[in-house]
Amino acid sequence: MRNRRMLAATVAACALTAGALAGCGGSTGGGAGPGGSNAGGGSNAGGAADPATACRTLASDAEVAAITGVADLAFDPTGSAVNLADTRICPYQNAGGVEAIVTVYTGQGYTDGFTMEYQIVKDSPGHEDVPGLGRAAVWSANATELDVDLGAKAVTVQFLAKGAGTEIGGPRDKAVALAKLVVGRA
Repeated sequence: MRNRRMLAATVAACALTAGALAGCGGSTGGGAGPGGSNAGGGSNAGGAADPATACRTLASDAEVAAITGVADLAFDPTGSAVNLADTRICPYQNAGGVEAIVTVYTGQGYTDGFTMEYQIVKDSPGHEDVPGLGRAAVWSANATELDVDLGAKAVTVQFLAKGAGTEIGGPRDKAVALAKLVVGRA
């Protein structure tokens, strides 16, 4: 359990650092791609500028709760919601310490953040390739994280728990279901 949390924290820290650094690049269009367009979704992945609206567009509270089986799991705007250039991090949490984090990467967030995170998960012991989801997908039971490479963008789903007995049962299948929902909207 401790090793899984350490791996999850390391992966998240690497992704956040790379995503933040991606936002420091030469683009002046707030995540705009070549020619000034935001065709990849940029930091507005999910179709809205405000994090709560964008995250709930990707997956509503009811959808996340139904997929995970955690009835009171809901988007938490005071949680780890981050709007980095080309990266949207959406935390769904409950008071009991369960968290589902959905992240969408586009542009430099994809090339600089996700590709590094994907490789870390792919290189971790016990990873499992998940066929039929995106261009490539990998599950890490140790980090309870699913990384889905879609080509110029990506989606990750990660489950965290802050205490014994608060973990989401059958996390791999639930992460796949949540990723399939989000991929269609990202």
